Amino acid sequence: MPCLTVRNLSSRTLTSLKTRAKSNHRSLNGEILFIFEWVADHGLETPPSIEGMADPVVARQKNEMDTLIGTWGDKRTANEIENLLGGVLNRRQLDLICHARRHPGYVYSAAEHAKWHSVALNSARTDLKDLEQKKFLKMSKRGHTMVYTYTGK
Repeated sequence: MPCLTVRNLSSRTLTSLKTRAKSNHRSLNGEILFIFEWVADHGLETPPSIEGMADPVVARQKNEMDTLIGTWGDKRTANEIENLLGGVLNRRQLDLICHARRHPGYVYSAAEHAKWHSVALNSARTDLKDLEQKKFLKMSKRGHTMVYTYTGK
C-alpha cells in the first residue's frame, strides 16, 4: 500500500487533527485517511464532523448509516438511534462498509483490518466473519489467507 509523508506540519494543525480523530473515535492515521478519501470523493466540501452532537458514537454511526442507506426520514433521539443500531454493526464494520462502497474492488484481510483499527487479529476476524454472515462481504481464499470482498449489498 502506498505511503505518504507530511513534512513541516504545524503543531496547531497536528493538535486539531488529533482532537478531531479522538472525537470521531479514529486513530490519527484513520482520521487523516478519512479526510483524504472524503476530499478525493467529494472535492473540497468540508468533511462531516460529529462534534456538538449528544452522543458522538451514535452520531457517527448515524452519519455512516446515512452514507449507506440515505438520510433519516424522521427526527429520532440519540437513544432511539442507539437502540436501532446497537448490536447491528460496530464502528469498525461501518468504516469498512463505507470504505468498500467507495472502493468496490478492494480486497480485505483480517491482518489489514486489525492494523487499520488497532485491534487484535481475532477481533478483526470476528468483524469480517460477521459481515460475511450478514452478506455484506464474500469470503475467498488466497493461499492460506482468508480474504473478503464487498458484495455491493
